[in-house]
Amino acid sequence: MSRLSIRSSLIAVFGAIAALTAVLSWAAISSLSHVAGNLDTISNNSLRSVQASKNIETAILGMTIAYMSHLTTTSDFGMEAAEKLITEQSAALKSALDTYKPMISGDDEKQLVDQIATGVDKYVAGGEKMLGFSRKASDARARVEMEKMRIAIQPVMEAVTELVKGNADEAVVETAKAEATYASALTTMYAILGVVFVLIAGAAVYVLTGIARPIQRITASMSNLAAGDTATG
Repeated sequence: MSRLSIRSSLIAVFGAIAALTAVLSWAAISSLSHVAGNLDTISNNSLRSVQASKNIETAILGMTIAYMSHLTTTSDFGMEAAEKLITEQSAALKSALDTYKPMISGDDEKQLVDQIATGVDKYVAGGEKMLGFSRKASDARARVEMEKMRIAIQPVMEAVTELVKGNADEAVVETAKAEATYASALTTMYAILGVVFVLIAGAAVYVLTGIARPIQRITASMSNLAAGDTATG
């Protein structure tokens, strides 16, 4: 089998380098695209869901504090302030639930949100009864209603806690995916760069042994001929 010419060999080597460089570029772009997709999921879904679920939790706790303040205050000013806070937190809770609903991605998640919404409605209805007794200074009956509210809100808070945890876990999973994709991209690029380096080193060795040395021998022979040495070597 005839040996490839120097020109053909160099074309083959540098063609392989060009092909591997193209593969490296494709791998880098593809990997970065996957990383961008993971980051987009984290920023536009996971983190927003975590924040929205925490807003639900914060609003419920705020309502509970406001109801307790109304029950324990002894002044009209305190009652007005408590009722204003109840209205504000109720609006914040409705807004948080409305914000979260479009982010629901599964039946279990929908069931939790429905459970929270239903439980909150019952809690607010109990709150209206409690406020009625509290306004009339019927503290004993108001405290009875407050205890019923406490019992009613417990499963709601458990559902909210589960919702927050689920969203936080999803954010962790998506972050891990992004990190794994990034690590895989680096490994692939390092491997391709290693092959390119080997090819370049091989091409350099080939140039030295296949081109430079024969040229040196020819130059030496020509020098000898010029000096009158016609002996073959």
